[in-house]
Amino acid sequence: VSTQSTGSIIQRAVGQYILGIITALERNLAVKSEQYENKCLSALFLMNNYNYIRRYLLEESELSALLARPNEIEPAEKYADLIERQKEQYRTWYRTLTDVCIENTGSAVKKESEKAQKEAVKSRFKTFNNYFLEQWTVQKKWAIPDAEFRHMIIIDNINAVMQCYVELYERYRDVKFTSNPGKYIEYTPEHIEKMLLAFFDQ
Repeated sequence: VSTQSTGSIIQRAVGQYILGIITALERNLAVKSEQYENKCLSALFLMNNYNYIRRYLLEESELSALLARPNEIEPAEKYADLIERQKEQYRTWYRTLTDVCIENTGSAVKKESEKAQKEAVKSRFKTFNNYFLEQWTVQKKWAIPDAEFRHMIIIDNINAVMQCYVELYERYRDVKFTSNPGKYIEYTPEHIEKMLLAFFDQ
């Protein structure tokens, strides 16, 4: 057996050993993530860990080469895919807000009585305000250690929430649906954006 062949065999064996360790780590992370009652926090936990592994693999090219397998995606790409899957789970938190913003729009609203329309608008703002404040109180205590990754998640949140809230705010800020609009329109879009920037502040 040539020295080159022996070296290749050793490399494959080392790669297989390390792959086993990483696979065990993935299983442990999955089990630990299930301990979080909040599904978004569970997703964030996995994203943080997958992102750490991905960055490490990108920085350690020799290790990535050891783990690479023919006809399979690169190890770092695998973790990028896993991160995307968990992002979808994390994003469920703001889908409640976007649902509130688009609820009962268009012709459906016009068919309601004036009183019912006003109550619907009040309910929409009240639901948005309460849920958003709850999320802000909780998520500002969560952590994303990687600054670049944290910025990316915050921007994603801002793009989604601001799009729906600005539409809601602009549609009703000049509509006389109550004698006390400040009771329901508690936030300006600028205020919402500032609060979103405070997520993961701990």
